[in-house]
Parts: sequence; structure tokens; C-alpha cells
Amino acid sequence: MSEVALKLERVQKRFGKKQVLKGVDLSVPAGTILGLIGKNGAGKSTLIKCLLGLLKTDSGNAAVFGDSSWNLSPRTKQRIGYVPQTFTGFRWMKVETMLDYTGAFYSTWNQKKADALLLEWDLDRAPGSAACPKGSGKSCRSSRRSGTNRTF
Repeated sequence: MSEVALKLERVQKRFGKKQVLKGVDLSVPAGTILGLIGKNGAGKSTLIKCLLGLLKTDSGNAAVFGDSSWNLSPRTKQRIGYVPQTFTGFRWMKVETMLDYTGAFYSTWNQKKADALLLEWDLDRAPGSAACPKGSGKSCRSSRRSGTNRTF
């Protein structure tokens, strides 16, 4: 029998009077590719956030690799990744600070790989360097290449 990667049992989540997740049951075996399809506001992002322990469910059980979503072990956290559609946290952090912060959560963090990606994506790891904000486009990247130090 294959390992269960994601398990939801009777999961419910409400925001005020709007019930977003209504008794969701789902079991996803490890190795499965799963797509969540639905209209805006249907609960796709809420479901993912509940699975990752970023939102607490109102009722029911959510688990990732057997760990309760609300209490994921470090071992389980190292097995998963999440890239939100919109990044809203830590905008105050510089690139170096964000890498150091993120790397501290992973015992297998590959600093050489992170540095290689910074070069590939034309980001400066130096203290005081900020990642280009969304929508800054070529002007931000051009200022980096020309040596202009911009903080956002």
C-alpha cells in the first residue's frame, strides 16, 4: 500500500458568515499529481493553506504525510514546498536576510544552489540589496546591473 501524502476528513473552514470548505474529504497517495480547479473564491487556496498549517481548520482533520497539518514535524516540512500566488510577507527583508531566514529552517539547505540561482536570476545577495518588487520590471533589473543601489 502506498504512503498517503495528503488526507482531509470532514474539513470545514469559515470566514465570517461565508463557509468556504464544507466537509471536504480527500486522500492523495504520495507521488500523485493533483490539480485544484475552481472559480475564484471556491476554496482552493484555503484548502492548501489548511493543509500546510497556515490556516487552522474550524473542524475536521487535515494531515500531510501522516502529520497533523497544524503540527507538522520538521521532517515533514522539509518534504513539502509552497509558492503562494501573491507573496505578502517579509517585504521588509533584503535578499540576504530572506535567504538566511529561509535556510535556517532546512538542515539540508544548499547554499551553493541558492547562490547559483541568485546569479541566474540577476539578484544581489549583498546586505542592503532588495529583491525587485512586482511590476518594477526592466527598470529595477537595469539599475542592478548598472550598480545603482535601490531599496524598496
